[in-house]
Amino acid sequence: MAKAKQKDLIPEKEEALKKPAPPPVENEGHAGAILTWVIVVLVLLAGLLYYFRDDVIGYLLRDAGEASTVSQTWDRDLGEAYTSAQKVLLEEEAGSSRWVWANLIASDALFYGGLENGKRDAVELVTERYRVAKNNSERADAINHLITFYYTDRNRGVYEYIFGKDEFSEFRKEVPADSVRALAEHSLSLKPTSHAHFFVANWYAGELLDNEELEDDTAREYAITLADEVAKAEEVFLTEERPRLAQQVLGISGVPFFFHWKGFLLGAAAGAQSRYLTDALNSFDQVFDFYTRYSQAALIETILPYSHFYKAAYLNAYAGEDKSDEVRAHLGALVERVLSKQSIHETGFISFVKIESVRAESEQDHNHRWFRELAEVSPRFKDFLERHGWDFE
Repeated sequence: MAKAKQKDLIPEKEEALKKPAPPPVENEGHAGAILTWVIVVLVLLAGLLYYFRDDVIGYLLRDAGEASTVSQTWDRDLGEAYTSAQKVLLEEEAGSSRWVWANLIASDALFYGGLENGKRDAVELVTERYRVAKNNSERADAINHLITFYYTDRNRGVYEYIFGKDEFSEFRKEVPADSVRALAEHSLSLKPTSHAHFFVANWYAGELLDNEELEDDTAREYAITLADEVAKAEEVFLTEERPRLAQQVLGISGVPFFFHWKGFLLGAAAGAQSRYLTDALNSFDQVFDFYTRYSQAALIETILPYSHFYKAAYLNAYAGEDKSDEVRAHLGALVERVLSKQSIHETGFISFVKIESVRAESEQDHNHRWFRELAEVSPRFKDFLERHGWDFE
């Protein structure tokens, strides 16, 4: 049986990590394959800071009476968030609840905001949260945060920042994807979370979608294992995490994120085990249903194009019958949504489209392949791609 290997899509040369401050939200060129849920984390973070910046910063500064001074300008949200969070980090005891909140916000603002050395400093901040954590649950949360950083960027620098730390060097393997899986499994040993189960499942998704040498029997085994990890993630989410989310002002956003993630992973398994396709497609429908039923729907505006894209891709690839009309409907909804609210999607789906348009042939994966395949089904989608850098000649 041939040994399955994922592509090591991290370039040997680190991408430039320096950009001028103050930081607007920008996507840097990602080095390797971008799995959808990673981008969702980034754009959802941006959305949360936009819609709830007063709540978040007001919480951090509730004793200082400074919330009213926070800028209302979108381009400065991350900069303001970092400044406010840094103030709390300096004043509060490391490991306290307010310090942890501030650490989370400051590290995300650094990583996603384009500050000079921001990614390195963000990893250091989260590692410090791991060091001073008061229990295994907090340690697992810190690890999950670091893994999200890695998957967002996938460049050599971020990988080295994380696995160069003494705390995590023991999980370093020859192939970066294996290192991340080992770290996720360590997170699960500390505290089972839906995120860590998804991270482990994502390793199998990468194999199933992009490893052309994977034998059929191995692929079927991987699909079953992936689905088992998703089931474990769902159990934790429904019994432990969702009840907590319901009590948090930002928590409602976690629900569509979960269903999008579930849909993407089970869809990856459907190529080897077709019985998972229906559940995958239904999971994306849960995202759409959530958007129509809740007044807080603006929170997930940035997720919706990805859900339309991946549902269309899985229908086109695995449905087993002509689903062209349904595929075109989802792609049409995607284009309409992105173009009608282009400013919201500029750092999310539009950036994703542009990045994939210039992906080096040696680094192309399922995303690049599906963009091309779906363009053949929908002329409108093809025109949308061409307007954002794609060349189909």
